[in-house]
Order: sequence, then C-alpha cells, then structure tokens
Amino acid sequence: MKYFNWLFVGCGGIAYTIGKNLKGSNNNIYAVYGRKKEKSEAFAKKFSCKSYVDLDLALKDEGVQGVYICT
Repeated sequence: MKYFNWLFVGCGGIAYTIGKNLKGSNNNIYAVYGRKKEKSEAFAKKFSCKSYVDLDLALKDEGVQGVYICT
C-alpha cells in the first residue's frame, strides 16, 4: 500500500488527535515540526516519524508530500 507522507506543523493536542485518526489509512505522518525540541521529539517517538525544529529544513525534506497545519 502506498502512503501519502504528511508533515505536521505543530505537535500539540490537535496533532495528537489527527495523528490517532490517521492510523489505518493511506496517510503517514512522515515528519513533525515544533518550536520546542522536547515536544517535537516526544511526538515523533509516539508516531515513529522525523522531528524538526527548523521549519525551512522540514519543508525542504523531499519525503514530504503535504503539510498539515495543526495549530
């Protein structure tokens, strides 16, 4: 099955809710961007994705296919 790779911008409550709802679909949380390293890394660990604290770097990642604003 081919997955659509999302970059989540924001790693708070909205991101966790959307992330849980994506399980079992053709969507994949590929990466997350957060201003606070600890929060971004915790989210990345939970959802097995990349963690970024630099939005420019996250947007340049060639694996990203779409951006979901979770703020």
